[in-house]
Amino acid sequence: MYNNPDDTTLYDSQTVPGQMIPPPPPYLPTNKQPREPYRYSRKLLLWLIIPYVLAWVFILWGAVATSAPLLGAFGYSIIWGLIICLLLIDHRGFVNLYGLIKWRRINIGLRIVLAMLLLGLYLFLPGIYLFRAYRAYQQAKSLPVIFPIKKASRRAPISVITGILITLFIFIIAVGATAPVSRTTTGQTSLIVNASSSSSTKKIIKPLPTSISRPKPTATPRPRPTVTPTPRPTVTPIPPTPTPQPQIQQIQPTQPPAPQPQPTQPPAPQPPAPTQPPVVTGVNGNPWGYDFNPGNLIYNPPANICSYFNCIASFWEHTNGYVDECYDGTYSHSGGVSGACSRHGGELRPLYSH
Repeated sequence: MYNNPDDTTLYDSQTVPGQMIPPPPPYLPTNKQPREPYRYSRKLLLWLIIPYVLAWVFILWGAVATSAPLLGAFGYSIIWGLIICLLLIDHRGFVNLYGLIKWRRINIGLRIVLAMLLLGLYLFLPGIYLFRAYRAYQQAKSLPVIFPIKKASRRAPISVITGILITLFIFIIAVGATAPVSRTTTGQTSLIVNASSSSSTKKIIKPLPTSISRPKPTATPRPRPTVTPTPRPTVTPIPPTPTPQPQIQQIQPTQPPAPQPQPTQPPAPQPPAPTQPPVVTGVNGNPWGYDFNPGNLIYNPPANICSYFNCIASFWEHTNGYVDECYDGTYSHSGGVSGACSRHGGELRPLYSH
């Protein structure tokens, strides 16, 4: 705000040796004077720093102690009141954090990003500003006083009072917002405590569940008439039906006549059985007369051929040849095909039909 008093260019350089130079004026005003940061007094700094520290104490205490949520709300309200107070005292210095941010030297895009970042870190802005203000106060205190310092404006007390009122206003709003939750919790606890005594429960339950008891009678009678008649007619006819008793009686007489035709059937095949044994040419007593005498190769053997011949495990899996005997006495269905009886010593001789 003031020009440098040691600048010798302000005076006439053509002086006579031994002539006394007049003392410089206290200050030389110029057209464009730089803006000085707000000069705080020690008392005002203490009035601003102490509430900020207490606000953080309340915030941390409310975060740890879940039973006292109003402490955290009171801490946040103090910080908001302190921000309003600092904006009223020194809005330009608070926006640039007491000369820390040079907004005119920053690009527009970076300004927007930095502004969003500062809004997200609003809890720390008063602390940074007050730290730099206290540091400037200490530096100004250590320097010798050459020129009179401009005193702080009288708006500081008004700003402090305004910040206190805003703090109380925000805290009252927070208390009103948390009041319904506390009322509901206290109402539930009172119901639980008074549930032990029957007389007290009757008196308390009547006024409270008025809104809850109304929908209950309307909903309960509707499903009862619909549900009760439907199962009764359906269940009653089912058990009297003596379905299992006649079923058992009918099965018992029907089962004995069933085995009676069975003994009549076996004597019928018995007479042809003695006719088949005369064919002695069959190997292993097979009823088809299969032997090793040259005849017709068997490509489609009967299904029960393996009951008379020792068939290999893959007899019915590989049926692309005729039936032949392997060297180990087993029979294969892939005679004439390469690899037949490969695991049984090879092909010995084919089986013929006549």
